[in-house]
Amino acid sequence: MNGMLRGAVGAVFMLFASLSAASPVTLTGASRHVAIWDAANPAGVYGPNSLSILAGSFNDSVGILSGAGSNVLVSSSQKSLIDAAGGVFSGSGEVSVGFSVQAADQVVSQSYFIADFIAPTAMQYSLRGSLGSFMDGGLGIGQIFLLDTGSFSAVFNHVAPSTWDTLVLGETGTLAAGAYRLAALARIAPDPGWGTDAFYGGSVEYDFQFNVTAVPEPGSWALLLAGLGLLGFAARRRA
Repeated sequence: MNGMLRGAVGAVFMLFASLSAASPVTLTGASRHVAIWDAANPAGVYGPNSLSILAGSFNDSVGILSGAGSNVLVSSSQKSLIDAAGGVFSGSGEVSVGFSVQAADQVVSQSYFIADFIAPTAMQYSLRGSLGSFMDGGLGIGQIFLLDTGSFSAVFNHVAPSTWDTLVLGETGTLAAGAYRLAALARIAPDPGWGTDAFYGGSVEYDFQFNVTAVPEPGSWALLLAGLGLLGFAARRRA
């Protein structure tokens, strides 16, 4: 009986190990980017642009003084982590263009995170995080979305528009096997309606954690239940 119990324990352990060791997704591409466009400067763009198909972490920021001698402080930053094998995607980003300052209309600040991946089978997902937009004029937007790139339909799409507002995000669901794009962005740009030399500014931010785990196949559930039943049977026989 001890041999049967040991065998049942080993079978259940091996099944759990095989489920947890399976790679949840295949990462096919990633793009992490922070930048500032300065219309008053011939070079036009400040900041790194990191393109990678590899999982990993990224942490960068850029800040300048701009705006026709008005010394408008502009910044953009981002932190992100992609662990496709573990099914973990996370990131945070922030952009700002002063606050109620003149000549802010000369600059654009942007931070974004994109990860393209393939789910080989059904996946359970969870999203946690927040979006914030705090604007005095101008156009500011924060967004986090997941796109099914096969059907071009949104699994979820959360947006914080140009208002003084914060959205707290929390949801779970199931993904069918297929290709997906996870993206988060923060952007501040001029509003043409405010005209040149307008007084405006603000900040936009995003912060999220997205996790995916494999949904066990029916056959795996059957094996797991059978193993647990065998454990119970063996335990009763020992008693």
